[in-house]
Amino acid sequence: MPTRCLAKGLAIEYIEIKNLAEASSEIAKVGADKIGCQVMAPKAVFCVIKLKDLTATQALILKQEMLSQGGEAAVTRGVISGAVSRTDVLLMGTLKQYAALLIKLKQQSFGLAALAGQIQETLKSTGDFMNDCFLPLSTPESDQKNKVKDKICLQGMQFYAYHGVSAPERELGQRLEVDVELFVDLKTAGKLDNLEHTVNYAGVYHVVQEVVTNSSYNLIEALAEAVAAAILARFKVAEVLIRIKKPGAFIPGCLSGVAVEIHRHQ
Repeated sequence: MPTRCLAKGLAIEYIEIKNLAEASSEIAKVGADKIGCQVMAPKAVFCVIKLKDLTATQALILKQEMLSQGGEAAVTRGVISGAVSRTDVLLMGTLKQYAALLIKLKQQSFGLAALAGQIQETLKSTGDFMNDCFLPLSTPESDQKNKVKDKICLQGMQFYAYHGVSAPERELGQRLEVDVELFVDLKTAGKLDNLEHTVNYAGVYHVVQEVVTNSSYNLIEALAEAVAAAILARFKVAEVLIRIKKPGAFIPGCLSGVAVEIHRHQ
């Protein structure tokens, strides 16, 4: 049952909601109809879930996606810089936020799609998660309408780092080139000519430098995910495009290099 606390002399009541049934009941008491109860109840139930021993890449993407839904995710200090390779993750959010999170995770790689299924089963096992908690997926039309077209580009950033599968790459290192495109509405910054309304390029550079030079991944695909997650977690941008190139890739043959490009959003 809900825990109630009535403030002295005021018509204010604190209500602790423990599950969907209690949420629906309380919402119905204020006069909401059945549809309203179904829509709002998942927003009134707060859940905390602990995931153990995830990779740093999984943790970064998970934190990024949970933050984008308005929830929170606690990870081990040093994950973003690559100082630690594995961490537990504490997820905190409403059922509605978890529902939106699971939709996003099922589109991700690095084992996160399977992890989404496990999170969903955990919530269902409590008897507190219903199919109608899920948010509808956005349509292509709405995506195009809301898409931010302004960009900030940091091009040709060069770092010496130790990423790769082969021994020479991990022991001797190599030069990497990184391009970053930040999708952010620049209209206000352009009108007011004020740094507070845009993204500090120098800050982005230092984040990229920190991730690239203080971590070591087998794949530049994983490195790109870590860079994207760090930027989305620290800066108010709608989307980010990351391009990482190995100009001197250890491949027999004539080519100018190999690169990966990923596009991620909040």
